[in-house]
Parts: sequence; C-alpha cells; structure tokens
Amino acid sequence: TVKLSFTPHLVPMNRGILVTEYASLKKEVTKAEIREIYETYYGKEPFIRILDDGVCPETKWVEGSNYADIGFQIDPRTNRIILMGAIDNLVKGAAGQAVQTLNRLFGYKVRSCAGMTEDEAVCITSVWMKRTADVESGKQWSYSPWRL
Repeated sequence: TVKLSFTPHLVPMNRGILVTEYASLKKEVTKAEIREIYETYYGKEPFIRILDDGVCPETKWVEGSNYADIGFQIDPRTNRIILMGAIDNLVKGAAGQAVQTLNRLFGYKVRSCAGMTEDEAVCITSVWMKRTADVESGKQWSYSPWRL
C-alpha cells in the first residue's frame, strides 16, 4: 500500500491541471533509480514526457496538447518523493482519450489516423482536439476542414 498526498493547485490560469503528490519512501533511493522506473513504465508512451532533473512541469508547456509532463524531486530530509504533473485537461481529457482509444480499437498507432502519415495525423489530431477543447470551454472556433 502506498500512502500518497495529492495536491491539485488552484491558480489563475486559463487551462490545465497542475498537481503535486507527496509519498514517503520505504528505503533510500536515488533520482536515477526513480527515473529508471519512470522510463521503464512510460518510456514508450508517445504522450508522456518525463522532464529533466530539476525541471518542474508547467501548464503552458502542455496547453493545447495531449501531453502529460512529469517531474519529481526527492527530499532526503523527510525521505519523501515529490511528484509533479501537468496536463491540459480539456485535451488530455475526453478528446485526447477518444482519439487514442479509437486508434487502439482499430489497430492504428496511437499517434495516427486512418490512411495518413504520422505527421499528418498528429497535426490533424491536434487541431481536432484543440477545436473540441475550445468548443467545450465556450470559445468560438471556425476552420476549413482539410483531409479528414
């Protein structure tokens, strides 16, 4: 069982969720060991970015994207790990999950759309997800659909 303190931050920003979690460590570990665990678990995930040592995630880095940025620090004084994450909840939420799920369901790469190159798909998927997120947040949005 892992006891985790979860702290979402309420700050004046337009979009996104920034969160900090704290957990007590049962043994002494290094940052390299923690990073290896993250790389093993998330290393092949296209929308998870594990940030460099000392870098804290910011919501502006994930705005309008399907990325989740993860950072962490170890506090040796308290033997706790401090985990930080940032997502654009309007995109990483329902819209991004829908695209990823459909791609998996039909056997496509997670970052692709049927019959398109990965670059085309990422571009169109990002535009679609941003449009969906903007509409969900009440923003007016118009565009000319291309190659859908």
